[in-house]
Amino acid sequence: MGNPAELRLALVCYGGVSLAVYMHGVTKELQSLIWAARAFDRASPEKPENPFRAGNPPYGTEAAYYRHHRRHLGRGHQRHRAE
Repeated sequence: MGNPAELRLALVCYGGVSLAVYMHGVTKELQSLIWAARAFDRASPEKPENPFRAGNPPYGTEAAYYRHHRRHLGRGHQRHRAE
């Protein structure tokens, strides 16, 4: 099947309280992206529904990230790993 693609992100910031508040939002979104990527990697082709769309709206950003993975990455082309 070929080599899987790899995406690495690094973020370094210096600052005070306002930066800390900003960083909290950034790290929450990165965590949401990681949760969606792992769910996408574990999903079976026979059952492709979005696990983050259970219940009533509004849905979290995990649902949007999962939908993006399904639409743009397809199955088996990319694996995700967080360190």
